[in-house]
Amino acid sequence: MSEGPSWDAGDAGVAQVVWGQILDLAMHHRRRFFEVLSDFGFTFGDFRALVVMEPGQPMPMGSLAQVWECDASNATWVVDRLEERGLVERRTLPTDRRVKTVVLTDIGVKTKAELFAALYRPPAEFLELDPERLEALKAALESLPPSMLGGGCPIPASLRPF
Repeated sequence: MSEGPSWDAGDAGVAQVVWGQILDLAMHHRRRFFEVLSDFGFTFGDFRALVVMEPGQPMPMGSLAQVWECDASNATWVVDRLEERGLVERRTLPTDRRVKTVVLTDIGVKTKAELFAALYRPPAEFLELDPERLEALKAALESLPPSMLGGGCPIPASLRPF
């Protein structure tokens, strides 16, 4: 049996409070996140699809299913939805014509950029914070270990407005 982290109960209590505050903030704005997706006519699955797809980089259907952690039929359904909207197109892999790949179209690249611009737009309450408080929050978040940032749904740096 491991002894666990090397902090005392006071430190763990503070960590739990701060983590709870971060979680509360994220959960409070969850609705806003899904409203933005809805405004674009996207499901969370569509969002996950767009996150991993990069302009000019076709991805095999099997790789997409693996990255999205779903079965092939679900990946096909997501790609069908995106393809119907003109956001992606299927292509065959030049080295193996049995393999279907998916690539963002020009419309898909533009829509993805617009979606992330909308998601990264701060809420009004955040814009009302004074600059010193915002700088303190920024510094605190930048001090977190990289393993706590990004994680399961990494947003490409090219889509971040900062």
